[in-house]
Amino acid sequence: MSPENNFILAPKVKGYKIIDSSSGLSIFRYFSFCRSAFLRAVILFFYTFWIVRKKRIDIIVCGVPVSIGLIGLVFKKIARLPYCVFYYGGELEKYKRRKIILRLLERVLKNACFVIVNSEFTSKEVKKFGIEEDKVIKVTPGVDVQIFKPDLDCSDLKKRLGLENKKVLLTVSRLVERKGIDVVIKALARLSEKFPSLVYLIVGSGEQEGYLKALVEKNSLNKNVIFIGKVTNEDLPKYYNLCDIYVMPNRKTLGEEIIEGFGISFIEASACAKPVIGGNSGGAGEAVWDKRTGFLIDSEDIDALVQSITCLLEDEKQAGELGNTGRRLMQEEFRWQYRADSLKKILSCCLQK
Repeated sequence: MSPENNFILAPKVKGYKIIDSSSGLSIFRYFSFCRSAFLRAVILFFYTFWIVRKKRIDIIVCGVPVSIGLIGLVFKKIARLPYCVFYYGGELEKYKRRKIILRLLERVLKNACFVIVNSEFTSKEVKKFGIEEDKVIKVTPGVDVQIFKPDLDCSDLKKRLGLENKKVLLTVSRLVERKGIDVVIKALARLSEKFPSLVYLIVGSGEQEGYLKALVEKNSLNKNVIFIGKVTNEDLPKYYNLCDIYVMPNRKTLGEEIIEGFGISFIEASACAKPVIGGNSGGAGEAVWDKRTGFLIDSEDIDALVQSITCLLEDEKQAGELGNTGRRLMQEEFRWQYRADSLKKILSCCLQK
């Protein structure tokens, strides 16, 4: 979208100068120096007030529904500024025992000009708050098919990681329970007997890293599992190209990380022409087309995961067809420009209300 008419307010995070200098976007960074979520929201409110006045903002687009959504609600009440809010899924379950937050969330959603959701699953969740159907608009995430594409040269990575003549599984995610990485490790304990050259790459970091490493040790899989940690944006497409199968058997869990609203890593892998395996949970069914771009399975069924991986490893023709279908669909339906055009229409309608 046009950087002349659209402004991004975001915190100063590690590496932000590199991101901003290459983005071509109008980004205003603020310094958030405290751990308290409430104080961070207060700081953000004053920065929002500043940019609203400086740039004569017509619409506020809130990236998350609770803390930032509340700022949108306040500006609607005090300045009559319309706002839209993005909703990713799982908030209803997450806050169901925190009645005050749930009521605030409901007010944010009901007062928004539009609620933008990332999947049909998330759309159904939003409507449980009593939001009018015509206010809930689905805009699934997109993928840059010029960056995430097949046939990238990843020979340097392959050599560095010792993956020559290996079959490779890959997961790219935060290391949290709902991603189902532990299920892949348990499946690998069985698969490694039949496929001794099989290696599982885990890209990302998170709270479950210690548990997952202990699980690898317990199953004597140290030679079969490599924890990569965080990688750069430039290297990420190479990791997708490294793998034979992308796997992330997402599931519903308890706590802060409850459910997968969509699953961007699935479409990034598909854009790189890789077959994908996902969990039949949340909105993953709109990122993985069962038996067209990969397989959707019950993430708690280790037998189903073992069978799906075995099928793709043994039938390279089918794996290639699934990957190529995924690539074609990403090119035809999931370009970011299509998503930007959708957002432009939403904001235009918001101004006309």
